[in-house]
Amino acid sequence: MSSYTMAHTQSVLSSHKSRTIHNSATFLIPHLRPTDHVLDIGCGPGTITAGFAEECNQGRVVGVDQAQSVIDDASTAHPHSKYPILDFQTGDVLAGLPFADGSFDVIYTSQTLIHIPDPVKAIKEAYRLLKSGGILAMREADSTAWYPRLPGLDFYARALDAMVRSSGAPGFHECRALHAWARQAGFDRSKMKLGGSVQIYASPEEREWWAQGLLGRLDPDSQGGKTMRGLTVAWPLAEGEKTAEEKVVGEDGIEIMERDLKRWIDEEDGSFAVYQVEVLCWK
Repeated sequence: MSSYTMAHTQSVLSSHKSRTIHNSATFLIPHLRPTDHVLDIGCGPGTITAGFAEECNQGRVVGVDQAQSVIDDASTAHPHSKYPILDFQTGDVLAGLPFADGSFDVIYTSQTLIHIPDPVKAIKEAYRLLKSGGILAMREADSTAWYPRLPGLDFYARALDAMVRSSGAPGFHECRALHAWARQAGFDRSKMKLGGSVQIYASPEEREWWAQGLLGRLDPDSQGGKTMRGLTVAWPLAEGEKTAEEKVVGEDGIEIMERDLKRWIDEEDGSFAVYQVEVLCWK
């Protein structure tokens, strides 16, 4: 797996820690059984993984992530004294995970395949690890919509997508192909269930929290902030222009993003929506 281009800064982890089984895995919950063995690939801080441990409290739950620091934090936040069936460990899904064939009843991955250069290979590894009849549940952000469409917000979205793609990963607008990737990896198309959901941030508190998180990712001292400044993307149209100019983001571009993120916080009708593709595959 390539390095995580967003970097595990506090602003990024704040977003990750807000994810739970109830806001990020509702499409899977009805299919869980208390005795299931569950693997969470790309578990991050483990907030969703811990939810699986509560639902499947007679089974086993494992969270894997490539970053040792993230696994250490997840383990500290979810100790065995409270979650006796839950374990966290480092692992690289593209290099192969250290589990035998058919080890798990359920494998879940969310906001992970979008960052992996070869998602089909990652899904093949999930197929190997699933028991016959087991379920692979995938959830990935595909597209976003801002209101109002301030130039700096669309600019930010383009730069964010370019940053994800800079590692060779598919990026946004490609995860609508989750089911196609799964079929290429060996899953039967007739044994899939396709769906989706929309997350919306629209209240004053939600706008403040979301925008501040995005502003934090622009920090010039962070890996993500440094990467974004060096990207070449289409800039907002200047007055009289019909074709967007492709050029380096730089500090001038960051200023445009920061200006409109701050303006959006105070927009009474402001909203941000994320379309999440959700796919269940039975082996």
